Amino acid sequence: MYDELIKRLRLLAKVYSICENENTEEYKLAVEAANAIEEQQAAEKKYLANISALETEIQHLKRERE
Repeated sequence: MYDELIKRLRLLAKVYSICENENTEEYKLAVEAANAIEEQQAAEKKYLANISALETEIQHLKRERE
């Protein structure tokens, strides 16, 4: 879902850079939005990896107690 949105925002930025220039607010906004979504996706992946690691550690500790 977000990958398609990022793709469309980057395409929109490209259109603005060709038709206008890269100094327009629309271009900057499209690029910033795409970058922000990518950063959120990266943060979410790290968050989910941490949760997975913690769940694994909890299971390991439970087995040690038994």
